[in-house]
Amino acid sequence: MNTRKHQAIRSIAVTQRVAIGMAIVAIFAIAIIALPLAGCSSDSDDAKTATIRLSLGSTDSHTATVTGNLTDAEWEGVANKIKTAIEGRYTYYEDLGGDAAMGRFVTVFNRSVTIIVEKTPSGYTKWKTTTDGKTLYLAFGELNNNLGETCGTAITKMATNTADNG
Repeated sequence: MNTRKHQAIRSIAVTQRVAIGMAIVAIFAIAIIALPLAGCSSDSDDAKTATIRLSLGSTDSHTATVTGNLTDAEWEGVANKIKTAIEGRYTYYEDLGGDAAMGRFVTVFNRSVTIIVEKTPSGYTKWKTTTDGKTLYLAFGELNNNLGETCGTAITKMATNTADNG
């Protein structure tokens, strides 16, 4: 009788260990599935790059490269906002009859332009240009703050290869 009791106790102990192991596996599985659903992603500020094709006047042959170290959520829509702002400012000058301003846009975007979006600008608050006339730094916060005007001012500086900031 003692042996049967001992075997029953041993059987219960094994069953408990199996149940605990299965519970641990289930908890990990739920955590792995639920993490992205809860908005807790491991998304970090990774280098992102996109090429935008600009319609400036009668041609679509102008492009620019947009880059930035942003999360996926921050990066979403950045390139399109910049494209829309540049094209909108070009159209604004076109409507005013601003041939000189329109010419500056074409001059700049005939170069291999790179637009670098920075979350933490250094040495500027909205934008910064370099003397190469083809690099524009944009503050991430400026993307939702009159970006067309900002691009217009910065592109004017780029056309004359002027290092400046605003």
